[in-house]
Amino acid sequence: ACDAAADKEGAAAMQAVEKAKELHAKAQVQMKDTFATISQKLMATKGFVNPVLRAKAARDIGAVRVSLGKANEKLKSMANMEGYMKEREAVRDKVKDEQAAFARVEEELARAAEMCKPLMSEEAAPSPELVKQTEQAINACGLKLAPFVRTLKSKLALAKGALKDELDRLHTQAEQAAQQLNELRQAQRRTSEKAAAEVAEREVGDHMRSASDALKRLEQATAILSAGMGGVAPGAG
Repeated sequence: ACDAAADKEGAAAMQAVEKAKELHAKAQVQMKDTFATISQKLMATKGFVNPVLRAKAARDIGAVRVSLGKANEKLKSMANMEGYMKEREAVRDKVKDEQAAFARVEEELARAAEMCKPLMSEEAAPSPELVKQTEQAINACGLKLAPFVRTLKSKLALAKGALKDELDRLHTQAEQAAQQLNELRQAQRRTSEKAAAEVAEREVGDHMRSASDALKRLEQATAILSAGMGGVAPGAG
């Protein structure tokens, strides 16, 4: 699924590159024609008899030429962007392993999230088995996410250009996954602690009842023994 998505995205990127090339070529032609027209108009203004009109026309056309020069610089940077897009397309082959690893992380995260749905409410009272299963699912995701992030950071430290941008994108997604995993972990821990508290409360209650019953039996036994000794309690005298 990850490869199919990457191929689809790659095809879309290539179409964008081809469209950019087409538009860039047209813009270059238009820019060349505009420069030629401005040069002709500037030459024509020199023939104006009225010096005021001649100066004004030269200023106006000169201002247009300055703006055109800025537009031309922008056009050059867009030509570099086209090369950058091609570089990014080549980079995709270099990060296929990372993309596949992150796809496995996403699968584990989706599984954990689905299992944690019954735990997200404060009033949730799932079975102990489900609480244990969600803990295992969360840990399984964490075991894939942690080494993935470590590897990604080590590669980011050495990456440049388009490769760095692509790894940065994956790193951002990994941070979002870590945040979601932490939310699931908190929900699971809250439910687990709530269940543990309820068990402890029941156990304490059971012990209290047992102790109370034992005390009553002791009191009854003491009363019987006291009556048999003529009303003198054991240990008295």
